[in-house]
Amino acid sequence: MNVSLAMKKDPETDKAFGWVLEMYAYAVSSALHGVHNILYKDFMIQPPWDKQLGKTYIIHYTYGCDYSMK
Repeated sequence: MNVSLAMKKDPETDKAFGWVLEMYAYAVSSALHGVHNILYKDFMIQPPWDKQLGKTYIIHYTYGCDYSMK
């Protein structure tokens, strides 16, 4: 089953999750198929919530149109 397509085809789900639907579809699909992820607290930062770079490996930047430092 393609979880992402199933979620996209459901108007209520599509409206609720919007442009981040595929990220949630990955989480749902992983749970359905027993995929276990190893999470590292300092692996990624996400502005604007994380203010310090530290020793992270990646920046998850998704709010460019929604965010301003002013």
